Amino acid sequence: MPPFINPFTHWTVEHIPTNATIAIYGAGELAKVLLQEITKKKRTDIHIKFFLDSFEAGIFKGFEVKKYRNNENYDVDFILIASMYWPNIIITNPKEDRFKVYKVDNSIFKLSIVDDAQKSIFRRNARTGSKDIELLMLNQGATQQYVDITDNQYKNYFKFAFTRHPTTKFLSGYAWYVIETLKFNTGKKEHINIRPVLEAMHIDCDTPSLLEFLNTYMTLEESERDFHFWGQTQQLGDDLDFIGKLENIHNDLAHVNHLTGLFNNVSLTHSSAKKLADYKKSVPNECLKIIEAIFHQDYLRFGYTP
Repeated sequence: MPPFINPFTHWTVEHIPTNATIAIYGAGELAKVLLQEITKKKRTDIHIKFFLDSFEAGIFKGFEVKKYRNNENYDVDFILIASMYWPNIIITNPKEDRFKVYKVDNSIFKLSIVDDAQKSIFRRNARTGSKDIELLMLNQGATQQYVDITDNQYKNYFKFAFTRHPTTKFLSGYAWYVIETLKFNTGKKEHINIRPVLEAMHIDCDTPSLLEFLNTYMTLEESERDFHFWGQTQQLGDDLDFIGKLENIHNDLAHVNHLTGLFNNVSLTHSSAKKLADYKKSVPNECLKIIEAIFHQDYLRFGYTP
């Protein structure tokens, strides 16, 4: 097998060389966070020339936005991609060696649903019923944004999140974001396409193997994986007032409602029918042991038994 050469280099703000001239690819929430982080960390030496977008030109945060065109010389040192669709972007022009993927400082910035009226923050955690809670809050006037958890503005907000058994969370993500995505071979902009990353790692995408995925893709740094395969410990942080469990979501959400009044007269329709025992029936013990090792911290912190 040829050696794996990672074409998807991730950079924190600290990785950006001194006095670099950059273009930022993306004009959404991650791009806003990148601007905040550059300011917060006083990287005044970085020169942002303009922004790039896959679909349209315009203005973003006072900067010009240009529609990206393959093979165009943008006269910059690096093109920093601030978009969760970075695999799709990179694969459209594999010869572009200036691409770097922005790695947000997750110890500071957390993707959250914020209700300013009720002074509550729900921290997103993939595959834990988050979408249902998100929709309830958004329908009541909340907004989704990356929150700077060091900002005194949020000091007195009630912060909560939900977890899920690490084994079922991982296997649920694998079933949808690997098996189903490869089956669709999707390239639509509303989907994250994991295929380019797997192919770069020489993973067989026609007959995917869970063991191969665990022994190759899951050895990447956590921040370089798709967020559906992050651990929950660092993702959630240490500043939460309440951590519920998907396995007890209805009772735990009622408890949050009792404390905050967030969800009066509403209820969840979500149910998690597939249990740990159901997953274990179809997963080799060797794979289960690897999953348990990868997410060891999550079992300990959140009180789950492998």
